[in-house]
Amino acid sequence: MNKTEERKGYARKCRDCTTRIWMQLCNDDNWRPFDFPSTGNNVWDLHDCSGR
Repeated sequence: MNKTEERKGYARKCRDCTTRIWMQLCNDDNWRPFDFPSTGNNVWDLHDCSGR
């Protein structure tokens, strides 16, 4: 994901599984869903929804 200072997005709930996710406008101008990092971790993984 973009660096923290370049972050352009918003928090929301996934419409399929209701998990809180971060919608990020990435450098290629596409919106992608990311899972929030776990405590003590700074890794933002793409949201892989099992509710689909």
